[in-house]
Amino acid sequence: MIVMKFGGTSVEDARAIDRTASIVKGRSGKHPVVVVSAMAKVTDTLLKMAQAAGNGDRDTAIGLSRTLRERHYNTAGELLGTGVFTRFHSDLEAEFDALDELLRGIAAVGELTPRTTDHVAAYGELLSSKIVTEAFSARGLNASRVDSRECIVTDATHTRAVPYFDDTNERLGLKVRPLVEKDRIPVMGGFIGSTRNGVTTTIGRGGSDFSAAIVGAGLNAEAIEIWTDVDGMLTTDPNLCPDAHRIRVISFDEAAELAYFGAKVLHPATVLPAVQKNIPVYILNSRNPSCEGTKITARAPHCKNIFKAIAAKKRITIVNVAAPRMLLAHGFLKAIFEAFDRHKVAVDVVSTSEVSVSHRRLQRSPSCPRRGPRQTGRRKIRRPESHRLPGRRKSSRDTGNCSASLRRALRPEDPHDFPRRLGDQSDLRRRGRGCPRRSEAFAPNLFLRTGRRGLCLAFFSLSLRISSRPLRLKSLGFSLPSSEGFRDLQLKIR
Repeated sequence: MIVMKFGGTSVEDARAIDRTASIVKGRSGKHPVVVVSAMAKVTDTLLKMAQAAGNGDRDTAIGLSRTLRERHYNTAGELLGTGVFTRFHSDLEAEFDALDELLRGIAAVGELTPRTTDHVAAYGELLSSKIVTEAFSARGLNASRVDSRECIVTDATHTRAVPYFDDTNERLGLKVRPLVEKDRIPVMGGFIGSTRNGVTTTIGRGGSDFSAAIVGAGLNAEAIEIWTDVDGMLTTDPNLCPDAHRIRVISFDEAAELAYFGAKVLHPATVLPAVQKNIPVYILNSRNPSCEGTKITARAPHCKNIFKAIAAKKRITIVNVAAPRMLLAHGFLKAIFEAFDRHKVAVDVVSTSEVSVSHRRLQRSPSCPRRGPRQTGRRKIRRPESHRLPGRRKSSRDTGNCSASLRRALRPEDPHDFPRRLGDQSDLRRRGRGCPRRSEAFAPNLFLRTGRRGLCLAFFSLSLRISSRPLRLKSLGFSLPSSEGFRDLQLKIR
């Protein structure tokens, strides 16, 4: 048995769904279980109409619903033909009528709760799973639709519910396994589930990958296939660096890190159920089925490249907490993280010193104001004209490619010699020259410089262990020429 998950771009229109049916038909001998996302951009539209209804704008909400109705009608009609669509039309119409009634109720109350948001957002997967099931059946596949809300059991944390794996595994055994044993192809919607009381929930944006992993682990599948619109996991975001290459094999740990820190091809929680059952995960391209994609396993083979991939994450917020009483005291970190826990805030990176703590987390508000060249919460460090490396003449390269400055700054063998070359850091701060304190840098000995072309970062005295072989990385730097990303990415390893 295998689990095949198809993302929004793989079911975005009639042509994509037809291509998906061909892929599933080619793997019918492996007893597939299919998990589908909503059609591309449908979830975004559903959330927009829910927000409009919550603001009392009923006409806008109903108008957006009418647009989605026509899109699904057209897709189903093109896939199924006149005869089958006439029978299936009433089913789709009942779903959209229920959605419209829900939107009218939200507009009448003038309030949008997380529970109601989940109920509206769930329609995307409910509709796509019905259309895909009918399309499979029309093409000779023995498909049966399964409502994911009857299988995926979660807590009541709406919009980001946490699955109850024991209950979920039990229901998967009762609802899905008998269909597979009868050589049928179950088709489920991802992203959605329900509480033990039957209230609809969602497991977070991009949660269809997570749903596929939950189903695969619950059914002890041989493999989990994530079908998307790229050839696998790449060495960096292709939108930022067009020269990115495909990663053939990667470990669970590496994939989880990349997914959490910006790799959008995979939901960060996807690998967790797979790790527990040691089930390989494949990232494949539905537009290029012949490509081998990326295989994610418990242990990846040795790679000749020192760096396997680079991830970029935008809209990051820094929280600096400083207290003199932290010196030689205990319980300070506990108090800080208890505050984060009360507000359910996930922290990406923590850096500590004797009297201060620096936290980094993802800025989730879409209305976050733009600061400097990048839309982040990082303090913009201004460098006066006089602030340049001693012993060098000022040149345009100081504000451009950071390679030369890195080579010169990191020339000493002793990494602690760098502050002496630049002057005492605290003294530089008093003189307004912009060298950050350690607590503001996330990592020991991290120095940031800004120039006309962007932000330069240099890591000093960083030790890595790759394939049980210790590596001393003396110089690593890259420049961000613009807010759009890595157009001039450079790595210098000495």
